[in-house]
Amino acid sequence: MKFHWYEVLIPFKSHYRPLWMALGIVSLYLGMAVGLSTWLRPRIGYKVWRMFHYVNYLVFVLVTLHGLGTGSDTRTGWAMADYAGSVAVVAGLTLWRLWQPAGGQANRHPRTMLAVSGVLTAGVLWAVSGPLQPGWNRIANNGHGSGARIPAAYVSASTLPVPVRTSVQGTFTEAQQQSGAIALDLQARVSGTEPGTIAVQLLGQATYGNSISIGGGKALWEPDNLNNYFSSQHVTFHNDTVSAVLTGDAGHQVTLRMTILSIDAVSGTFKGTLTILPANS
Repeated sequence: MKFHWYEVLIPFKSHYRPLWMALGIVSLYLGMAVGLSTWLRPRIGYKVWRMFHYVNYLVFVLVTLHGLGTGSDTRTGWAMADYAGSVAVVAGLTLWRLWQPAGGQANRHPRTMLAVSGVLTAGVLWAVSGPLQPGWNRIANNGHGSGARIPAAYVSASTLPVPVRTSVQGTFTEAQQQSGAIALDLQARVSGTEPGTIAVQLLGQATYGNSISIGGGKALWEPDNLNNYFSSQHVTFHNDTVSAVLTGDAGHQVTLRMTILSIDAVSGTFKGTLTILPANS
């Protein structure tokens, strides 16, 4: 069993978005510690108590990361407005206080302002490229559960966005794992009437002639309109075609076939065709 460093931060081992859940639990413990410090103020002194309250900034950052990374409603309008508004208020008031400190004799803190601005910019870029992207479930959930805002029970076979027949073009990466296997990762956006994200990982071993013998892999398909995904831990690869039966949270299955037409290792891109059909068709 693989050990994750964040397991030491939580009193239970959760498969539901463990990293982002861990950040939320850590922020809860830190918030409780800050609150407890008020009762300990007579013992620790005013100066220590006041300095310790700067931990509230860390709590706010961790809570925001937890909410963005864990929340299945992150991409909804009201949630984005909530996060943007709270970050704007806290960051704005902090920058204003650093520029206009309380008290006439206090000094401004331009370096701290620069650091706060850098953290704010990095956070916005991360949110735009991560939680606000359609494929975030695959990253945040580590392959366990969808975290869908709409319960899986409401997804019926008649609402599945299939069939899908389209061409795809996406990114391609190759890396060697610790076990010695070579992992080929292909990811692409599915355009057309049923947009979504497709991700395939092929596992193989290097053979003579700089070729790779594919022995298995896994696949994932996340249609945008369901805020859910279908996955399989087993794929077959024959004649440049990936085949797999993908299963969703409600037990519905679809058949995926993706034919790889070309791979450009220099630019890290690939082109192919994608077909997704009901499992029994």
